[in-house]
Amino acid sequence: MHDEKLTYGRTCVYNLNYHIVWGTKYRNKVLTEQIKKDLKSLLYQIAEEKGFSIEHLEIGMDDMCICLCPPCRSCR
Repeated sequence: MHDEKLTYGRTCVYNLNYHIVWGTKYRNKVLTEQIKKDLKSLLYQIAEEKGFSIEHLEIGMDDMCICLCPPCRSCR
């Protein structure tokens, strides 16, 4: 296993990731450049507040793909 992908807490070692894919209803192309910019900014702001790290974020015209790494609550 690659150690660089592991997160070390005080009492544990973990590698936890969430891969979320979101699409618009009927795949309507409604995500304009301004909406993409605002959405990206908002997602990074929320991730910072909650302690998550965003490993990958891709926003298309009708979908979004995000890979998150949350903090371990029991390792504090």
